[in-house]
Amino acid sequence: YQVEGPLSGISSVMLACQKEKPDLAILDVRLDDGTVFELAQTLSDEDVPIIFHAGDDFFAEVTSRFPQAITLGKPCPPAQFLDTIGRVLRPA
Repeated sequence: YQVEGPLSGISSVMLACQKEKPDLAILDVRLDDGTVFELAQTLSDEDVPIIFHAGDDFFAEVTSRFPQAITLGKPCPPAQFLDTIGRVLRPA
């Protein structure tokens, strides 16, 4: 995989996505300049799979707003992250 990031702000994420549509987005809910919900909706509308990395304070909101997305709670073991990425990107 080729990784773009980590990116700490919504504007830098949006710029990276404009340069090249990602195959997958792994999003922390809260970045330096706000929450990623608007960005996540844009990515979702473009059929980009999303994995949210969310703490307890956002977990319920993420799962209700983006039921098609995978949400991994914080902290998440690296092996679980890699397994989830593999399942999302595995060809059907």
